[in-house]
Amino acid sequence: MKCIPVTSANGPLEVVEREKPAPRPGQIGITIEACGICHSDVFVASGGFEGLELPRVPGHEIAGRVDVVGEGVAAWKVGDRVGVGWHGGHCFKCDACRTGDFLNCIEEKITGITHDGGWADYVVVPWESAARIPEGLPAEDAGPLLCAGVTTYNALRNSVAGWPSGSAIDSEATMKFSVLTGVRPKIEQFPLAQAGEALAKVLSNEVRFRAVLVP
Repeated sequence: MKCIPVTSANGPLEVVEREKPAPRPGQIGITIEACGICHSDVFVASGGFEGLELPRVPGHEIAGRVDVVGEGVAAWKVGDRVGVGWHGGHCFKCDACRTGDFLNCIEEKITGITHDGGWADYVVVPWESAARIPEGLPAEDAGPLLCAGVTTYNALRNSVAGWPSGSAIDSEATMKFSVLTGVRPKIEQFPLAQAGEALAKVLSNEVRFRAVLVP
């Protein structure tokens, strides 16, 4: 596999080759078709996120297809279209999880921070962090919807009286809304090798309008 790990704070962002990791029980392997770049990725690139352990592959706007299903995973099968956002997994056991408030899990994982993310052509993630991408939504459009899109969608649905709302961010609802309404992000695509250039354009506000890496 190819990926761009951050090996030191503000260090070079270069493509390297690694052996594909095998999913452990409770994980899935995903062949990445696109990964959006978020301004928050600078927390990884700069080494500034508290508790961050390097090297780490950034990226939490992942869109792709399930390639391998780990032991004990029943929710996904090979070939499923999936997206993975900021929320990278939860324990299912703490008080917050038992009430469905997964974002406040005491053991919450963060994609691209607690484990490797999507600046790559392959990634392994906890199965519960994945959301189903509906047919009709291209991978390069799905990526940004898993971060900025979710934020916008939740603001919209919570601003309308009687609009159904949930206690946690709902990536699948955001993507279904995109397909239903035809709302799409405006994006600028970059090959994986230009991740550094793409991040620089994001930070300088020169990108038009969401940067997306396409391996």
